[in-house]
Order: sequence, then structure tokens, then C-alpha cells
Amino acid sequence: MFRISMVAVLRSGLIAASALLYIPSADAADAACTQWDMSGNWKLIQTNDTAVAIALQPTQGGFSGRASFGRMVEDDFFLCSVAFCGEDYVSFSGPAVGSINGDSFELTVYWSDNTIGVYTGKIGPQGLIVGTTYEKNDPGNRADWHSDRVATCLSSVAPAAAPPASTQPAVALGRVQSTGAPAPSMTMCETAASARARNSPAAPGLERQCAAQTAQAEQAAKAAQAARPVMDEAWSNENAAKGEALAAQDPLATELRNLVPEGKSRRGFDYGMAVAETDTAPGPGKQAIRDALNPDEQIGFDLAVEYSIARNANADLAAKGAGVVAEDPGLASARALQIAAFMSGAQMANFPDVAVFYKLGFNIAAGRFGDKALGGMGNTAMGPGSTKIRNSLPVGGAQTGFDGGAGFLLDRAANQ
Repeated sequence: MFRISMVAVLRSGLIAASALLYIPSADAADAACTQWDMSGNWKLIQTNDTAVAIALQPTQGGFSGRASFGRMVEDDFFLCSVAFCGEDYVSFSGPAVGSINGDSFELTVYWSDNTIGVYTGKIGPQGLIVGTTYEKNDPGNRADWHSDRVATCLSSVAPAAAPPASTQPAVALGRVQSTGAPAPSMTMCETAASARARNSPAAPGLERQCAAQTAQAEQAAKAAQAARPVMDEAWSNENAAKGEALAAQDPLATELRNLVPEGKSRRGFDYGMAVAETDTAPGPGKQAIRDALNPDEQIGFDLAVEYSIARNANADLAAKGAGVVAEDPGLASARALQIAAFMSGAQMANFPDVAVFYKLGFNIAAGRFGDKALGGMGNTAMGPGSTKIRNSLPVGGAQTGFDGGAGFLLDRAANQ
């Protein structure tokens, strides 16, 4: 039987991970990286059985993105109704900004419970990041962490070769005055070619870094080609109207939009709906637009993009599930009861938008496991495909809503 969760928002325990020991390879030690690429999806693995998920994009002078994490916790209180019980589920999210100076990594996350997580670390020769974290307002709340993958080196320099050992006494040489300009520094690919020509054992590692650097440059060039539109008054008016119209076509999007305060935040929401109209994943175009907005607009923009991406990536199931819920009174009642339980946490009144994501996750599960006669797929077990769908949803409301819908439908089918 599936166990779905109530939410009790706790203070974000920042988080620790055991330090990871490793021995760098000879190739990694042959060249020092001068520029690391931090873009993409990361997880910071922590010793309290928590993994912080972060999606990062490069910015001028560093990188930025959004972080989230969630976990199940035991509680003394359980609510059971309509065949579901559960543990408490804790989820947090927030914007993240950071920078790299040499091999030093810094990241600050502004969590949704008004705490601030500070992450510092070192990037090892192979790209693995290991560090510590603490809560800015409670420095004693401290732990260790490490990254789930390695960073890619975009630029590096090979160390100077050590002089060969000699048994002959040193000979003093006169100092020669340089008469020419210093030789220009070599690119990574030139360094790799030179190492290959000399049959250096460092050649394979340098060639891999050259290939990675070339791929990154090509990707950056493609992103640059997707030029951000000029965000003038005409752009703002057009996309605000488009986003509002798109939200009006989706009951859940309408509900979510109405929760966003009028003014700049709601206008940002409309921009997000327009920009992510059919998108199924984050991308540099949306990130560039988001970075150009003011902080109030970014709040609404982030909410609309997160919802749109989750919905669009599961559009068929979400539509089927909404129809199944509308035709199945028992399922609709179960969803309402589950949401009431989920939102009963002491601080959940501060996050009413979570209920919309719960409904979205529940509807997607209803599309997957709902009665075929009502338009669902009628799946009878939680297999790898369903698990993949569930794990792709936003942490917190959407994933827990999926668990609630799947658990109710599978339990009901098993007892019929």
C-alpha cells in the first residue's frame, strides 16, 4: 500500500555529507584547470540522507539557478482517511547564486523557509567538488557535502616540466637578457597536440579536456545564437497578454495565477507562461529572460515556468487524469481530503501554491493509473516508467500528489 504524506515545514537542516577521498589520476595532475563549467543539473549529497538538487546556468561573474530538496520524516501524528496514511514530507526550494575563484567554490541558496544556506568547497583535479555548508543565521548548523558528478574543465594550463635529475655539479650560467616578446600561451587543444607529438603520457587526458572544451564552446555558441528578444514595452505587453490567455485555458494554471499577488509578480507569472508555452525543460533562453526581470517579476516567472515545464512534460497524462478525476467522485473526494491533510502543516498557509502542484501530480497519476473506461491508462503497478515520471516532477507538492493518486488508485484496485 502506498503511503502518502502530510506536510510539516521544518527548519531547513543544512546538511551534511561525508568527505570523499580519492586519488587523482596522472592525467588530471598534469594540467591545472583555470576555468570550470558549472552549468547543468547537480546534486549535493549530504550526510543527513538529503540531496539538494540544483539547476545552474552561467551568468556574468558566476552562475545562478534554483535549488530544491525534500525528505520524509517520522511524526507522532498520522491522518488516515479514504485508505491513505503517511509520514510528514518536508520540501524546500529557492534561488541560488554562486561563483568560482580558481578551484574555490561558493554558493548561496535562499530557501523558502527564510533561511540562507551557504556552501563552500574545493574542486579537485578530477572535477569533484567537496565542501562544507552552514546556515548563515546559525553558523553552528554545519555539515559536509560532495557533488554527485564532476565539473568539466573549460581551460587549463600544463605545469612546467621538472628539470631532470643530474649527478653533475651545478654550473653557474650568465643571465641572458630577453630581447623578444614572451611566447603566446597555448590553447588547450594546442597543448594536447603538442603533448601527442611528444608522446607524452599526459596526452590522453589533455585530449579529453580539449574535446570537452570544444563541445562546451559549440554549446555556448548555439545558446548565443538563440538571442534573447529585446524586452521593451512592446515585448512586455505582448507576452503579458499571451501568458494571461494561456493561463485562462488551464484551470490549474488559472488557480495558480490567482494566488500570485497582482502587480509585478503576476506580470512576471504571465511572462513565464508565455515563454514556457510548450517547453518541457529549462534552457538558456528562459534563464536569460528571467535574469533580466526584477526580483518581484522573477518570483512569478519562476512559478509559471516550473508549473508549465512539469505540465508540458506530462501533458497527455495530466489531461487524461483531469478527465478521470472529473468523472470519478470517489477519486475527486480522495484528492480533496489528501490536499487538506497535506496543507495542514503549521506553515503551509505561507505556500498556497503547493496545493496546485499537488493537484497536478495527482492528476498525472490518475492519468497513469485511472480507469480505462474513464480515459485513464489503467496501469496496475508502480513500475520503472511510473517511477521515472514521478521523480521528474517538482519536489514536494507534485511528487507527493502523484504518490497520493497512485496509492489511492492502486489500493482501490487491489481491494475490488
